[in-house]
Amino acid sequence: MFRILANSSTKQGQRVSSKLVQHNSPSGRLFNTQSPASASKNANTSASTILHDEEPPRPLRDFNQKKNKKNFRPYFQVQTPEDSAFKNELLAFDNYSSQNTTYDLSSESVTYVSPTFWDAIIGIMPIYRQLLESGELTSSRVQNLVSFLRNGLRMNRLELKKLKNKPDFDSSSKNNQMYEFLLSSVREVSNDLLDEKFSPNVSLTSLLIDCFRDMQLPEEAISFWSNGKQIPNLTEIFEGQMVLGAVLPILADAHEANFDELYPKYLELQKNVTAEHKVLHPKFLLGMIRVCLSNNKVDESLQIFKSLVNNLYQNNDGKTPLPHQKSNVTMAHLSFVGYCKNIDTADVFFNDAMDNKLPYHTPLQLNFINSYMNNTWEVTRDFERVKTIWIKTWNNYASKKYLPRMISSSFNNVFFNIFFQKYPQYSAESIKELKQLIVSYSQIRPLDEPFLNVLTSKCQQWRSLEVIDSIQEAYQTYNIEPTLVAHRCLLKALGSVDVPPQRIQQTFENLLLLHDANREAFLAPADLTSLKSATIRSPILDELSGGRDERVKLFFQLFKVYGPYLKSTKALDRWIASDIEQDPSLAVWYKSLGSLDVSKVNRLNLPRMKRNEQFRV
Repeated sequence: MFRILANSSTKQGQRVSSKLVQHNSPSGRLFNTQSPASASKNANTSASTILHDEEPPRPLRDFNQKKNKKNFRPYFQVQTPEDSAFKNELLAFDNYSSQNTTYDLSSESVTYVSPTFWDAIIGIMPIYRQLLESGELTSSRVQNLVSFLRNGLRMNRLELKKLKNKPDFDSSSKNNQMYEFLLSSVREVSNDLLDEKFSPNVSLTSLLIDCFRDMQLPEEAISFWSNGKQIPNLTEIFEGQMVLGAVLPILADAHEANFDELYPKYLELQKNVTAEHKVLHPKFLLGMIRVCLSNNKVDESLQIFKSLVNNLYQNNDGKTPLPHQKSNVTMAHLSFVGYCKNIDTADVFFNDAMDNKLPYHTPLQLNFINSYMNNTWEVTRDFERVKTIWIKTWNNYASKKYLPRMISSSFNNVFFNIFFQKYPQYSAESIKELKQLIVSYSQIRPLDEPFLNVLTSKCQQWRSLEVIDSIQEAYQTYNIEPTLVAHRCLLKALGSVDVPPQRIQQTFENLLLLHDANREAFLAPADLTSLKSATIRSPILDELSGGRDERVKLFFQLFKVYGPYLKSTKALDRWIASDIEQDPSLAVWYKSLGSLDVSKVNRLNLPRMKRNEQFRV
């Protein structure tokens, strides 16, 4: 990678493709019926809990800080005046803050976790509210709080990666509850800042923008920044280098970063700090790299990257950079992988990250690799090149034993999106290529449920029942227990093929029985959506051998019988209106739902599930 910095232009990279495996003549059968020995070793990680059922305890006054004195602690120690009327509250606030975790962004690892981390993060917000009006809540203390909240988001994300099954977004899982708590807390603090209820600083303001970005709420981040810089007392802070460094990547993603306006300002700032023998803030440099890359200004972005590296390793007075300092270079490096549209340049940065011989960590973070694959396909339309990235990355993850289910779902989803763009039709060539991919994947890691779920979802466009059935048989062959997601994916896939209504009904009933076995009290909206995809939203509804009414009737019968198991009916009117807008003929069915005969519909015994008495037909 450093050879790029030696000159402004990149050499033509030589494309690397993996060796293909030889197969028998192509057919719709995708999987070997012999279960590999390794399949039985595929252990499931049980979900761990993060919240206590009881009330969080009071602050631990005897927290042993000496025990952890070798660990870098991510909070500022703030002096508390002895004569303060809020001394106890301030001490409690600081005690909670001291239980923050330490997260190394460059290596995606947690280096310190307090055993009472989650109790403290829940307990600190009420004290924050008590202190807000006291005038003694300094920017350093609020910064400690926001750092705490952000690390809570990271820890919650790490907990999610450990789960066997990701909870539905509308479920009442403890992970979702914690996310909602953290989100509301971040919004509360950001609103208090804009209302000038405390005096902020650039670090605190930058952290709040980072929180919104971490929660994938770019609109809120931009709105927060736009509103803040218009407040006279806050303008200087919101236009500070650190804050700009936080918001520029978000503006770049939203195509709202004007290169012609920003780059001259960067050059002027660079000139000024050089004259003063200073350097620009690394976060600002990172933000400018993203602006340059989003505007396809590769040479300019490389020069800024060179400045960032030099500032850290050559102009640092011989000091060893701290982990949080190196993380900026890590993010800059990965930005070239994920956002550089000059694919030869992106390839060099990717391969250097793979080699792991740089003076800073370069973990292959999934969001950058997903973007890298998409860019490679968009620019080159070379599927072999995309496949090489996919296989290399999986080998990298496997070598580090980094194989969480969430990675499989997200990464394979992006890859197979590209695959089915390359092979939109079912053919001998497409099925042969898919078989080769399955073999390549299984040689790296055992086949897993997220992989099969993605295949089930994506193969719908081929409209091949043989392919769908082959994937379903693989669950049993490889000892993979289908989850709720697997049943939903199958329902959607059945909407693309001509099967008897009984097959769809049986699949939906299997989904219901699994809900009951899992002690799920209610159906999720995703269950109803998947049933619609198999019936009234089927892409081949007007091509079915039994006629469209057969599947339409099946949906409304099942909806009438099992609709009462939906947890919330608030969205029903909106769903119904959307259905009718897409297919006006459904209006008659909805209006006559009350008189629809369901006497012949099998009514399952679901003792653990609850009926919603507010459901009316």
